[in-house]
Amino acid sequence: MRLISSNKLNLKFLSAINGILIFILVVGLGAVIRENTTLTVNMSGSLEGKYYFVVKSYGQPLDLKTGDYVAFTHPWVPGLLIKKVRGVPGDVVIHVNDKSFVNEELIGPILTMSHDNKTLTPGPQVIIPQGFYFVAGDHARSFDSRYAEVGLLTKEKIYGKAYKLF
Repeated sequence: MRLISSNKLNLKFLSAINGILIFILVVGLGAVIRENTTLTVNMSGSLEGKYYFVVKSYGQPLDLKTGDYVAFTHPWVPGLLIKKVRGVPGDVVIHVNDKSFVNEELIGPILTMSHDNKTLTPGPQVIIPQGFYFVAGDHARSFDSRYAEVGLLTKEKIYGKAYKLF
């Protein structure tokens, strides 16, 4: 019985060490190339994943597709927001019964108040124009392009492309 307990303890210890080493490697790599990258922690529950590696775009053209992650800033939220690209140029954004859809795919409800009691306004219903992106989290209360306060993002508003680490 001691052998089983010892093996479980060793596996937990090795998993913890492995996670720490990966984190140190990513932070170290980020420090070496920090001019173009950053490591950020997703503090909200709007997306899966806690740690994201962000490659800064400096307003340069981005080759984004549906499902990619992007980082941007907003005056209401400290730090970087990480969201998933859910609509690209040519996609159709509509609102039906206080719900937002992109190409008939449900994005989530459109709320009237944020968690900190700020008024939220429904975002645009449009065919997404060239150079714009609709971004959203997976959580129903995600603060994203469903609201005019965020709106569609342009390359100038996007801090960089994000990659989920774990």
